[in-house]
Parts: sequence; C-alpha cells; structure tokens
Amino acid sequence: MQQETSSSVGPIPVSPSTQVVSTPVPKATVVSPPALSQDVTLQAFKEWRQQWEDDAVMVDLHKQPQPKQLIQLRSCLSPEMRRTLEVSLGVLPGSSLTLREVLECLQDYVKGQRNEALRHLSFSQCRQAEGEKFNDFYVRLKQAADEIDLCKADDLGCVATQMKHAVLIGIRDEETKQRLLEITTDTTLDRVLTLCKSREAAENTSHELTLPRGSKGSVDYNSGSTQPTVTCDRCGGRPHPKDKCPAVAERCRSCGKVGHYAKRCRSKTVKGVKDPPGLRDRRSNVCYSHVTRRPHITKY
Repeated sequence: MQQETSSSVGPIPVSPSTQVVSTPVPKATVVSPPALSQDVTLQAFKEWRQQWEDDAVMVDLHKQPQPKQLIQLRSCLSPEMRRTLEVSLGVLPGSSLTLREVLECLQDYVKGQRNEALRHLSFSQCRQAEGEKFNDFYVRLKQAADEIDLCKADDLGCVATQMKHAVLIGIRDEETKQRLLEITTDTTLDRVLTLCKSREAAENTSHELTLPRGSKGSVDYNSGSTQPTVTCDRCGGRPHPKDKCPAVAERCRSCGKVGHYAKRCRSKTVKGVKDPPGLRDRRSNVCYSHVTRRPHITKY
C-alpha cells in the first residue's frame, strides 16, 4: 500500500536568535534660527534665511501644507517683523503666497531699508586698513558686495570680474598691486586671492626672519665701530617695517621707480646724484672684505 504524502508544508519556525531587530534611527537635532528682527541688515538677513532654509530641509517642511509652512515661518519672526509682514507687506496669516514668495517679500523689504547708492558707495570705497590682514579685508569686501546687485541675474563671471577689480583697488601693498596689474584678464578670482595671500605670507615670513637680526638693511662702514650699523635700504634710516618707511611712496629721482630715495638707489647709472669731491679717489684705494666685520683697506 502506497503511503500518502502531504503536499502542504507548514510554517518554518524561526529561532529567537535569527530574528532581525530594527534599530530606530535617531532624529537630527534642529536648532531654529533666532527671531528675525526688524532692523536686520541685508547680509544678516541672507545668513538668517540660509539657516532657516537648512532647518526647513531637516524637518521636511516642504511635506507640510502651505498654511503650516507659513505658521512655521511666522514663529521665527520678531513681533515687530510680524507686524511689518502683515501691515506693510500685506501678507496676512491666511495668505495664499508660497513660502518662497513670502521670503522674497521679506528680503526686498530689508534691502529697501538702506539707500542703494550708499550700499554701492560702501563697496566701491572698501579699502584694506593699515595692519589689516588680507583675509579680513576680503571678508569686509565680500559683505559689502552681498549688500548690492553687482551684476544682472547674478552672472557669476561678471561678479568674479567685479571682485577682482575691487581687490586690485582696495589692497594696500603696492608690490602686490603691481603683480595684479601684470596678470591676464582671464585669471580666475581664486588665483587672484591665492596670489594676495601668498604675497602677504611671504612678506610676514621675511619680516620675522630679518627683524631679530636688525631687519633688512645695509651696513655702514664709515662709522668706525666694530659692530656694523644696520640701516633701511629704502630710506637709509633706522630699521623699521616696510609699511612704516617714509620712502615707500616716494619716487626715486635717479631711476624713477617708487619705493626708495635716490641716495639708496641700486641702479648702476645714477642720474642727478654725484659723488662728493674726493670720494671717488678714496673708493679706488679701498677694498672691502666680505669676511671681516671691519673694512679691509689695501693701499696701493
């Protein structure tokens, strides 16, 4: 007799050790931006808006209906700004405007609180202060640029060109300014910024290396002292930082270059500056040694 086999298969029991336990994903902590005040500047508003939009992404605000989105936005406004939104801008709590449209209304309002001509003037007159680091100067310049519309439709190429011109006009170091004048017009803004920072770093390093030794200068052998006298090779005075030199903006009467007096000119042909009587004869009888501290005099 043939045994009958069952075609049905029962459920396979799962041991507790093989069960998969899902670990809940912790929710990200979102810190709302501070309440937007009514006297906020355009730059501060842009920073506030960026933080608010980041928070909106973190909490998936776009999945909420439009009324709840506006409620969330109004909760991040100061009482004065909420009244401005409703009374001056006409955006009531039941408005049908989208969240982006309301934010644009707020930005236009903040932008209109300061005269456009004054904002452009602040940008065009932005200059690097004495002793100010280039990075700090560029931050101020960028903030002034953000307060105005540099180019139509935010043309990135146009904005980069305007910023390069502003850096050239505003930077303080004359040698760096000359280097910027020599670069081609297709040089990128990043390359310009790198050049300025590199020049500043090199100048600071050179100053640190030479300052403990008496700063960069020349040796005066006419004093008769056993110790060489170190002087500035631009003006001939005591050692000092380059930007403090009185000759830094003076034009040499010998070679025509800016940055030193004629008496310190290194040009081979010196025009208009003659040696005192007898000095040439004395020079012909003196041979300077680079080994000893005092001049080695050989009489012929």
